Formats: sequence, C-alpha cells, structure tokens
Amino acid sequence: MSYVIGGRRGHETYPEPRGPAVGPAGPTGALGPTGPAGGPTGSTGATGLTGPTGPSGATGPTGPTGPSGATGVSGPTGPSGATGPTGPTGPSGAGGSTGPTGASVALPNGWVNVSTINSTSSASFVDVPGASFALVLTATTYVWSECDLTWEPGTGAPTAGFRLVIGATNGDETLDPNQQHQSIGLNFRAGPLAPGSYTVKLQYRLQAGTGSVQIDHVDLFAMGFQA
Repeated sequence: MSYVIGGRRGHETYPEPRGPAVGPAGPTGALGPTGPAGGPTGSTGATGLTGPTGPSGATGPTGPTGPSGATGVSGPTGPSGATGPTGPTGPSGAGGSTGPTGASVALPNGWVNVSTINSTSSASFVDVPGASFALVLTATTYVWSECDLTWEPGTGAPTAGFRLVIGATNGDETLDPNQQHQSIGLNFRAGPLAPGSYTVKLQYRLQAGTGSVQIDHVDLFAMGFQA
C-alpha cells in the first residue's frame, strides 16, 4: 500500500508505513483429537531387491540318528594289495615219537683187489687172473658191479678191450686205444637175478693192434640190491 504527497516538484509516491513483518511465535496449542481412520489400504507394492545374505548362525545341536537305510549292492572287488612282510617264525612243535626200528637187511656184496701184473695177447676175452669172486643172492635182486683198473701196452701198440661179467651175463666192452699207462673205470648192472651164487669177474683182450695188453692194478666191487 502507498500514498502520494503533492508539491512543486510534482507527485512522489511513498510506501505505506508498516510495523514489524512477523510477530513473536505464540505458545503451542493443545493436541487436537485423532482424526477418523484413513481410506482403504492400498495395493502391495512390488517386492524390493534381495538384501545381502546375513552371517551364518551358530550350528545347532546334532539331531538323533535316523534309521539305517537298506544295504546297497556290493561293488566290484578292488585289486589285491601288496603282500605284507613275512611274520616271525613260530615256535617249533613238539617232536613226534620215534618209529619202530626196521628190520635189518644185509645187502650181498663182494670186493677184490689185484696188484699182480697180468697181460694177454688173446683176441678173445679171457679172465684177468685173481680179478673175480662169488656173490651169493638170497632173494631176487639186481647186481651192480664197478671196477677201477690201470693198464699199459705190454709190447707193441695194442688197443685194449675190457668188460665186466656177472654170472652168465656179459657187460658192454670198453675200448681204450690210448697206448700209454693210464687208469679207466667200468660199471655194469645185471638182473633181476634169482637167488643163487654168481661169479663176478673182469675180462680183457687185445682188441686191435699188435703186442699185448698189460694190467697193473684192479679194484673190483659188486653189490646186490632189491629188485
């Protein structure tokens, strides 16, 4: 609001004088009664974003064990493991009782040693003097004979032939063309032979060459054993 003052210079307009713009605040009035309830509840708004997961709570106590389930089908057998080390040896068991003594059986046997020098120029087998003995059998048995002898050419350049004889059975001939002093061995098995007495002997001959066969030493052995 304004007013006008007249004068020689014209009119001048001045604002209307006023008091203070705002007075001091009055005391707060008493709280009025609660208004009536508002209108109906509006529709639920859209679900907001899920917040971050909170920290895990403390583990609760273990619950009671449930009943056992049915046994499943057995799986295939796995490969065998490595063999373990051998365990310590156990203590020895008690010794068994001694069995009964068997019947004593004497095996028939014989032996002769000839150190006399003997020689032959015969082309047929002849007995070596002194190189024989009788072997008596009391039951049907085989007879095993063996002989060690040394020989050399008596004269000339002979090939010597030797064999063992048991009863009427002749052993194979062993030939020795080495015309020098040396030792050889013979063996022969005959049988089975019935009970009785059998002569065991050594024979020799000039199988080839010239001169004579000379025997310097003979060890002759024979033994009967069960057929």
